[in-house]
Amino acid sequence: MIATGSGRDLTCPIINYPRAALMTFESIVSRPVVVGKMIAVRFVANLCLSLDHRILDGIICGKFMQQVKPASGMLRFGQPDLLNDINDI
Repeated sequence: MIATGSGRDLTCPIINYPRAALMTFESIVSRPVVVGKMIAVRFVANLCLSLDHRILDGIICGKFMQQVKPASGMLRFGQPDLLNDINDI
């Protein structure tokens, strides 16, 4: 299940039984980031994955997040249908 934060920069989702994990895509905000050797303002968002360690291995979930991170960069503003499609997964 993928949820969105309600206007927050960082949340810690609580997993309810029978779910094993919950991933949230937080608010998109502009922040200073290092690009090469310069500082630039970019739009960024936090991704948070809460998991039940009794069911899932943290290493596997970490590798999953490494795969999700590049894919999340493909999201473009002005395409709300894309987020709706993700919530259907």
